Amino acid sequence: MFEIEKASVNKNPFIGLYFKCNEKNIFHPKGIGKSVISKFEKILKVEPLELSINDSPLIGLYLAMNSNGCVVPKFALESEVKNLRDLNIARIGSSFSAVSNNILVNDKGCIVNPKMPAEEIRKISDCFGVEVAKMKIGGFNLVGAFNTATNKGVLAYNNSTEEELKEIESILKVKAVRGTTNMGLTANSFGLVANSNGGLAGETTSGFEINRIFEAIGD
Repeated sequence: MFEIEKASVNKNPFIGLYFKCNEKNIFHPKGIGKSVISKFEKILKVEPLELSINDSPLIGLYLAMNSNGCVVPKFALESEVKNLRDLNIARIGSSFSAVSNNILVNDKGCIVNPKMPAEEIRKISDCFGVEVAKMKIGGFNLVGAFNTATNKGVLAYNNSTEEELKEIESILKVKAVRGTTNMGLTANSFGLVANSNGGLAGETTSGFEINRIFEAIGD
């Protein structure tokens, strides 16, 4: 049964900055309370693993991942990358070091910042095992910041056009529904951590927003 619950990290509702998951694992920084980790483990049905990227706790900002692979910035330490179990690994350049902001991916397709160079796109495609397309969404290059994708759907940027929604659906092969988190936050990846089993939304997310999230990525 697909479930959505609310969570925060030390009273911070921008949970997507600290967590990144696929269908098997959720990566989190050290210092997160056991009760919070247990909630993610229960709802998403994943194994929690501790990680940092260049000693930063902002896991959700510096990782983009699906079930096949994980893209990290070049400055990720080799000792940290080793913790990304059984995943293909690709490193991309400093211009796109906030990796998650520049990549929107699930197990069926991938959308990247339209300024992403062809060489980086080839690495990303090989890592994730899917085709990669460039596009802006709602006029923004940071497609991963304003949208959250799972294997069931996309919570899309609230001001995206109908044409953009159709293109997202064509590339990622799932439904796309506009929405927000945390009482109107349009950077959906900061306020929602989800996979095909469930989702965690930021603590200040409203009931209306939860319903939109269900519509976008639920059963």
